[in-house]
Amino acid sequence: YMIGAYLAVFLTAKTGNLFVALVLGLAIAVAVGVLVEKLFIARLYARDHLYQVLVTYGLILIFNELQRISTTPAIAARLLAAALEIDVVDLAAQVRCPTLVIHGELDEYGTTAQAKRIADGVSGPAQLELMPGIHHVPHREAEQQVLTMLANFMATLA
Repeated sequence: YMIGAYLAVFLTAKTGNLFVALVLGLAIAVAVGVLVEKLFIARLYARDHLYQVLVTYGLILIFNELQRISTTPAIAARLLAAALEIDVVDLAAQVRCPTLVIHGELDEYGTTAQAKRIADGVSGPAQLELMPGIHHVPHREAEQQVLTMLANFMATLA
């Protein structure tokens, strides 16, 4: 699945157009998947599963190296800067359904102020949950706490 993401990033940098990069990236990722299946994986179905593990590991190494050499530090810095400038707050008013906004207070990619603006900007009912000590991936860092928040939020909708 990451081949598509890497292709989208690489092609966005090369074409300057995210839509074109997504379309091309999807087509190329499918083609690569079919090619890998036909050339490598399908040949191993009749063999012991360890052959499949070894080939899969080898493919991971190859694709990681291709990803590393397909970009430059300058392109990576440009893409990171562009990602940090994304602001969905203006789109929040289009959301009319009940919304639970969960935000880790230590999030490296979004600010608490942005989370508050999103919750305040939603047209439907919204609830903001700020999680102290949590970074960008609350459902991974505090799975049970997030599940409890979701259950409590869902209970208010019934």
